[in-house]
Amino acid sequence: MDRARWITRRRLLRDAGAGAGALTLAGAGGLQLGTEARAATPTSWQASVRELERRVESRYVQNGDVRIHYAVAGRGSGKPLLLFVHGFPGWWWTWRHLMAAFMDRYTVAALDMRGYHLSDKPEGVERYRIEELVVDLAYVIEDIGQKPATVIGHDWGGGACWGLAWGGPDGAAQGYVERLVTLNCPHPWGLERERHQNPAQAAATRYAQEFRRPDAAQRALPQQMARKMYYVQTRVTPLALALILSVKEPLDLPRHYEAMRRTSIQAALNYYGANWPAEPYPAPSTDFKVRCPTLCIFGEKDEFLFVDTLDGTHRFVENDLSIEIIQRAEHFVHNDARHQVTQILGDWLERTA
Repeated sequence: MDRARWITRRRLLRDAGAGAGALTLAGAGGLQLGTEARAATPTSWQASVRELERRVESRYVQNGDVRIHYAVAGRGSGKPLLLFVHGFPGWWWTWRHLMAAFMDRYTVAALDMRGYHLSDKPEGVERYRIEELVVDLAYVIEDIGQKPATVIGHDWGGGACWGLAWGGPDGAAQGYVERLVTLNCPHPWGLERERHQNPAQAAATRYAQEFRRPDAAQRALPQQMARKMYYVQTRVTPLALALILSVKEPLDLPRHYEAMRRTSIQAALNYYGANWPAEPYPAPSTDFKVRCPTLCIFGEKDEFLFVDTLDGTHRFVENDLSIEIIQRAEHFVHNDARHQVTQILGDWLERTA
C-alpha cells in the first residue's frame, strides 16, 4: 500500500461522509467503504458492566519473580479467549465495556500490565522491555488454559501484542496468538519510519522524550497531555493519570484514581525508558512479520500517533489484514467510539472465526 493509494483511501472515506464510519482493507479483497457502524451493543452499558463484575474472577500468575494480576470471565468454558491488554495509562477495568459486550460468546480476560494496579512493580527500567511484557501475556494465556487466544492491545499493550503474535526472534513465543487486534498501535516499523522521516510525527511524540528522563516522575506532565485536562503544571501523579482515563466518563474518576494510586508512576514511565529511542530517531529496522489474521482499529484524531503510521502494514501481515479508521475518535479509541469499536470487532471476529 504505497502512500498515494493510502491518501486516496482516506479521501474516499471523507467524501463518503461516513463521520463515524470505517475504512476496511481486507487482505487481497481490496477497499471496502464502511457505513456508520450499527449500534449492536447492549441496551444498557451500565447493566452489562455490572453483570461482568458479577461474573469476573480475579487471578494471579507468576512470571519468574513478577506476579501478574488479571481478571477473567468464563475461564474453563471452552469458549475462545479474548485477552485485552492496556497501554499508558490503564488497568484491566478500562476494557470493561468490550469485555461485557463479548462475555456471552467468548472467555474474556484483561490484565494489569506489570507496574500497574495489582500486578507487581519490579525495579529497573530494563524490566519493562517489550520482550518482558510479551512473556507476561504468554503466562496469562497459559494460566487461563485456552491457547491460542485472540489478543487485543492498545498503545503499549498493542506493542506487546504485536510481539507475541510474532513469536520472538527464536520462535519461543509462537502458538499463543490466533488473531491479533491493535487499537491506535501501528506495527513498529510504521511508527519507526514516521518518527524518522516525518517531523510532525516526531513532534507529536516529544512527550515520550520527557518520559524517558530519570526524573520524569518529579517533573510537570508534558503539556501535550496536560492541556487535555485543563492543567498546566501538574506532575505525573495518580490523579493526573486518572484524569486522562476519565476525560470522557468523569463519573468513573474515583475508581480510576484508586487504581492509579496502586500503580507505580515510575514503572509506568519505565515503559518509555525501556522501549522508546532517544532523538534523533534512527531509520526503521523492526521488520518482523506476523502470520495471523490482523485487525488495526485507529482513531484518526489521535494527537500522538498519526494514521500514516499504518501505511505499509500489509508488508508485515502474511494473512488477512483489516484496517478500520474511525474519523472522530482520538487515541483512546475504545472509549471515544465504544459502539463503533464493538461493532467492528464483533463483525471481524465472526468473519475470521
